[in-house]
Amino acid sequence: MTNANKQEYGQFCEQNPDMPVFLQPWWLDAVYHEGWDALLYKEKDNILAAMPYGRHKKYGFTTILQPKLTPTTGLWIAYPENQKRINRYSLEIKAMEFFAEQTDKLKPAYFQSMLHFSFTSWLGFYWHGYKQTTRYTYRFTHIEDLDYTFSQIDSSVKKRIRKLEKEGFVIRTDLPLKEFYDINAKTYQRQGMQCPFSFAEFEAVERAAASRGMSRRYSISDSLGKVHSVSYVVGKGEVWQGIFSGSDPECRSSNAATLLLWHILEDAHSQGCKEYNFNGSVIKSIETFIRHFGAEQTPYMMIEKHYSKLYTFLKRLKG
Repeated sequence: MTNANKQEYGQFCEQNPDMPVFLQPWWLDAVYHEGWDALLYKEKDNILAAMPYGRHKKYGFTTILQPKLTPTTGLWIAYPENQKRINRYSLEIKAMEFFAEQTDKLKPAYFQSMLHFSFTSWLGFYWHGYKQTTRYTYRFTHIEDLDYTFSQIDSSVKKRIRKLEKEGFVIRTDLPLKEFYDINAKTYQRQGMQCPFSFAEFEAVERAAASRGMSRRYSISDSLGKVHSVSYVVGKGEVWQGIFSGSDPECRSSNAATLLLWHILEDAHSQGCKEYNFNGSVIKSIETFIRHFGAEQTPYMMIEKHYSKLYTFLKRLKG
């Protein structure tokens, strides 16, 4: 990425304070270890939309993929104030078609991106041969009203929270970073899988977020000091983002993760947060756990395009 282009993108971010944290230059620096770039859509020399991306090597091919530890990326559009609906739709289509055409010129073997939930259209990509899959997240959008938030929780979960509050659990925000990572990794080990991100990748995100006062590492332990669950959250101000959660398989039956999540919502409320995004998941067991907290189901879109038949074959072969 040229310095001039990076500077322009940085200015675009500064001029659009509502942009998600995952599109901010500091976040992109942390998750794109091989560097990143951005496509800029302009009208009359004004940037109206931008789409950051990074190249990855996979199966020997150059791809453009969703970075690890990053729920959404995609594009962002700076809609002019008081813009008519017809002009808004027109801007979306022109920006998306521009990004689709520019991505085609990059000639990746495969392109994938998760769009922010505020986008309800992907027509500009559709007309250029992209595919779309609807995914779901859950959001609490009234954290400032904690009584209302609690009222939306399933009655069985409420009872569990009240019971757990009497069992001597301790919640910390200072668990050593490696121990925090290892507890989360055990969730995958139980299923015979590797954690999808390395400790070094997590450490890079944590370093960047912590330096900006946006890192929140929550853990819950029993009275003997045994850590049952951890949850990593990035947030400051009105919007907090859940990045990942994990539990020690030996302690799953304690349901401590339920109390930990409620504590996070209480903490978010106390610090002026208005929206908490769980960022997933479509995995059935996780979705069930989150849904019973009564958050608002919110669809968002994954867009993708296969350019290489061989890459597509290898991707399907490896699952």
